[in-house]
Amino acid sequence: MFKFGVLKALIETRPSWEVCGEAEDGYQAVQKATELQPDLIVLDLSMPVMTGLGAARAIARAMPTVPILIYTMYVSPELAVEAKKAGVQQIVDKAGTREKLLTTMIFLLASSGFRVMEPEHESLTVRATNGKPFHTNG
Repeated sequence: MFKFGVLKALIETRPSWEVCGEAEDGYQAVQKATELQPDLIVLDLSMPVMTGLGAARAIARAMPTVPILIYTMYVSPELAVEAKKAGVQQIVDKAGTREKLLTTMIFLLASSGFRVMEPEHESLTVRATNGKPFHTNG
């Protein structure tokens, strides 16, 4: 959850996905995550007020079942260790392809019980195995 037009455009290429919130800083990301209860959280590592790792820690405590992805230019083995401690499931390098980011988001959602299909086969509502709606267009 951060202001990033390319990420939002990528997510919205999936017919049944939507960005439910954007945050200007890490503190706002925590507030919006707890308020909006998203199915997946994407954080930048370098955020003002509270870093992406700080926000991830707070979100993971409040919402332990929601997958968190860090999208950053600063990938390192040390970051991987710290991110895991903070409750982050995946780190994606901004230098990578959009397909890598999308594939990672799909993997995290599928690992959380969501039925994720190719865009041309997605229905208007994608439901988790527990019946909770992921998103409804319209």
